[in-house]
Amino acid sequence: MKIAKMMVLLALAGVVVLPAAAAEKKAPAKKAAAATKAAPAKKAEPKVDVWASLPANVAEIDGVAVTKGEIISFFMAQFPDGNLPPFFTADLVKQLAPRLVKGVVASKLMDKEMAKAGFKATAEQTRKFLEEEIKKAPKQQLDMLTQQLSMQGKTLDQHIKEMAANPMAQKQIAKALFAKKTFLKNINVTEQEARKFYAANPKMFQTPADAPDSIRASHILIMVDEKATEAQKKAALDKINSIKKQLDKNPKLFEALAKTESKCPSGANGGSLGAFGKGQMVPEFEKAAFALKPGQISGVVKTQFGYHLIRRDAAKGASTIPFEQVKDNLIAYLTEQKAVEAEKKYMDALEKKAKVKYFVQAPAAPKAAPVKK
Repeated sequence: MKIAKMMVLLALAGVVVLPAAAAEKKAPAKKAAAATKAAPAKKAEPKVDVWASLPANVAEIDGVAVTKGEIISFFMAQFPDGNLPPFFTADLVKQLAPRLVKGVVASKLMDKEMAKAGFKATAEQTRKFLEEEIKKAPKQQLDMLTQQLSMQGKTLDQHIKEMAANPMAQKQIAKALFAKKTFLKNINVTEQEARKFYAANPKMFQTPADAPDSIRASHILIMVDEKATEAQKKAALDKINSIKKQLDKNPKLFEALAKTESKCPSGANGGSLGAFGKGQMVPEFEKAAFALKPGQISGVVKTQFGYHLIRRDAAKGASTIPFEQVKDNLIAYLTEQKAVEAEKKYMDALEKKAKVKYFVQAPAAPKAAPVKK
């Protein structure tokens, strides 16, 4: 699954960002006004070869060398502008080298297996795969991706079509599809397995009690900018007062009204802000919230964000999340664990068959300083 996920992430995220970076050309520098005397040119600092620690041959597959140049080419392909990020130093290369080399070896071994099986992803397969993965993506990630694309003047559909025609993306997706059809095809987790794990690891599903100096509260927010016109401020105030009248008649409507009327993202959760302590909210909100008794709803509270109605909620003690609430996420987690094990087993077998040898290793961890007596 690591291979499949890596390919999907490269396709969905990397190809979004990198072409944009590649398209950004530096504007030509303006010529400086003529000076009486030209300033002496500073000597350029010697360029550091961040790859210097790698040997000429970093690995061997079936007696054929995997060269340092192949590792560099593989890595640099992720940066179309040809510039390494500033944090990518020689020391970082030493740390990452074993994983980089192993990644290239794994890619080569999978390429060989795919060629033997006659497996190659087409543009149409790539498009369908990406559409399916996007459907599974959490809304927050999808919104972020859509926003990124919008900044580049693209729609999600346009981006998928471009990627489907991109040979690099096709190759990445081909590996993900090949993994699904081979060593990942029988990966499955039953509800019974999930229940067994749930029962054996109770601490993983416990939520701690609220801190003694914190409170819980929910709110309904009608937003209005401090620079809004008087008419806009009056409309917002009328709106919040109207909601307050409904709550005065029936306080049980709070969650429903928060979902339909509140302009805060918390509205999706019935207005709940969870537990918070002093200093975490704006002063006007904090003062009003801490002055309430559990279950009590405030009058209209004005802050820089607009008008609020605040309800103080009961504090929560330690509790265990019910299995049904975590079932889907737990099955996904256990599926991922099985997939990781299956991938490792598959790649270990390929390495053994190809008599892979590695010629790089991570630097030893620094020794702990001796304890002074």
